[in-house]
Amino acid sequence: MMSIGNITSAKGAANYYTKADYYSKEEPNVDIKSNWYGKGAELLGLSGEVDMKMFSNILEGNLPNGKSLGRMLGGEFVHKPGWDLTLGAPKSVSLLVLLGGDKDLLEAHHIAVKEAMDYIEQHVLVSQTMTDEGHAFYDVPNSIVGQFTHSTNREQEPHLHTHNVLMNAASTSEEEWRSVYSRPIYNNKMLAGLVYKSKLAELSKELGYTPNWNSEKGTFELDEISPEILKANSQRRVAIEQYAEEHGLETAEEMAEAAMKTRASKKDTPTQEIVDNWEQLAKEQGMDYEKIVAEKSKNRKGISVDKKQNED
Repeated sequence: MMSIGNITSAKGAANYYTKADYYSKEEPNVDIKSNWYGKGAELLGLSGEVDMKMFSNILEGNLPNGKSLGRMLGGEFVHKPGWDLTLGAPKSVSLLVLLGGDKDLLEAHHIAVKEAMDYIEQHVLVSQTMTDEGHAFYDVPNSIVGQFTHSTNREQEPHLHTHNVLMNAASTSEEEWRSVYSRPIYNNKMLAGLVYKSKLAELSKELGYTPNWNSEKGTFELDEISPEILKANSQRRVAIEQYAEEHGLETAEEMAEAAMKTRASKKDTPTQEIVDNWEQLAKEQGMDYEKIVAEKSKNRKGISVDKKQNED
């Protein structure tokens, strides 16, 4: 699925995303590096790992080409920083990547994330301005995105997800940069989430897994992990659904409200302790995720995708 969060502080965002939050059983001290993404980032010469000073500057509306975005409001210059478009993997995928060490499945997640972000960039992003005739809209298919991959939810359960920090700056060309009109992003978040899930399911199947779609929820899990194991590793989801049931919440917007109401404070627990807790629970459940991955990898030929896409 894709969730959208407003970024209200450039400094606060820089501090939050600077902290590493990626743990796995196979490599407990690994940190998946951040990266720039989007055609707008390319136009500005931004590539590789995200420089947090540059990240903060762009969130404030100050682009590396010397241009600035914002407006005067009440005698003060203001600029909305941007949005956090988070794409999270199904629980079964998270378990097989983080506890099973399936690097191909991790790659599949990243490819699916990029496909969803490409969809938003190419078909959703617009800028709004006022003319004598009223509102006018311009396509701005050149976005600037800072990507950060994390691996836990608020309960420190395995949850593979990527934060795509979409800057409030996009362009019609190399010279013309505008602020982004956000309503179409919200209107298309379900579709963008489906783009991500569809691609991830397709690639999971290529890797030997069996995606099983839930038509009502519009998502899937891999048959290789039982529903009982999924639930035991999804106490965060259980809490959200319980709150929603108690308060009669059903729609996507209402479920987002339930998620916020049940949101625990971010915990600061040593990496090894998190991994040890995952391993202990897997042992109690009689699960050997590495064995499942090894079995699926025997005759695997890899993922049939454009390698350049994965290198962008």
